[in-house]
Amino acid sequence: MDLFHDRSHVWLRSRVRGAYLHADEDGVGVSLRARRASMNAAWQVHLVPGEDGVTYLLLHSAAYGRNLARTTAEAPPGHRGNAADLRLYTTSEQKDVLWVAVRNGNHVHLRHVSNGLLRANGRYRRWLNGVSVDNDANTQSTMTHWTVKVIPPREQPPALPLQTPVSSPFHPFSMKLLCSR
Repeated sequence: MDLFHDRSHVWLRSRVRGAYLHADEDGVGVSLRARRASMNAAWQVHLVPGEDGVTYLLLHSAAYGRNLARTTAEAPPGHRGNAADLRLYTTSEQKDVLWVAVRNGNHVHLRHVSNGLLRANGRYRRWLNGVSVDNDANTQSTMTHWTVKVIPPREQPPALPLQTPVSSPFHPFSMKLLCSR
C-alpha cells in the first residue's frame, strides 16, 4: 500500500478521537494518547509477503520492540471485540501480529487476518482510551478509521541539551578546588 513503506516510521491517529495509537508504559498494552511526541507513539512498518499473495503489515513499537497484536482475550468492559496488545514476532507462522491496510478515502482500516478491525474506543465515554479489535468488521464505523502520518527521517540526530553547570562542592572538579585551599 502506498501509505506504508517497509522500514518507515508512522504515527496512527484515530479519525474520531484525534488521539494517537500509543504503546503503554508497561510495554504490553496499547491505548490512545493525545501526544505524538513520544517514542511510544511511533511505529515502524515491516511488510511481510504472505503465501496467499497478500502483503501483511507488522506494526513494530519503536519504544518496546514488540508488534501490535490481536489477543484471544475479550476486550475490557466498555470496549468491543478482542483486546489488542504488544507481542513478539517469533515465527513466520504467527498470525496474531499480521494486519492488512485497506484504504478508505483519506483514512485506512487496519484489518487483522482474523477479519477484525483495529478500533479506537470511547466515542461517548471519553475516559475510555483503549484500543481493541472489533470482530464485527463494520467498515462503516468511523471508530475503525485511522490516519497514517509518516514520520520524516532526520538528517542528523537531535541536538543534545546544553550541559548544566554543577555547583555541588562534592563534584569531582570542585574537589580539586577544595583540596587546593
